[in-house]
Amino acid sequence: MDPASITALIGVCVTILRNATGFVSGLDSVITRIQDASLDITAVQNRCEGLSLATRRLRAWLDEEGNQLKEGERAFLMTALDVCNQLIDKLNGVTRKCGSVDKKKKPGPWKVVRFLFSQPQLAKYEAALHSQMNSIHVILRAVNL
Repeated sequence: MDPASITALIGVCVTILRNATGFVSGLDSVITRIQDASLDITAVQNRCEGLSLATRRLRAWLDEEGNQLKEGERAFLMTALDVCNQLIDKLNGVTRKCGSVDKKKKPGPWKVVRFLFSQPQLAKYEAALHSQMNSIHVILRAVNL
């Protein structure tokens, strides 16, 4: 074989090896995501539960002592809490479709696949919820000054 053929053959082998490495790496990532799905579902459910408790507690405080706030501040907080509750309901709806409410039971394989495909939707709702919670935090800090 001439040197050009050997060089071309080596280049093809390197390309095949690089593609195989990328495939194996991607497969490993998917396996890890599948193995972690149950934990991820439970984590989202627990975050929702905690935030739901916090929003209910803050709403109760606003109902009892919210008259100390200016009307615009109180209205803003009430609206923000409503939006938070709607986002929590959306997140709970997605996780309910993907996993068991019983945190001790692992979700079935189809629910895991559904959860993996729901990741962009979950990320969107979680980012929106995080933004809402930040805006509530900012107004509460400003009112406290």
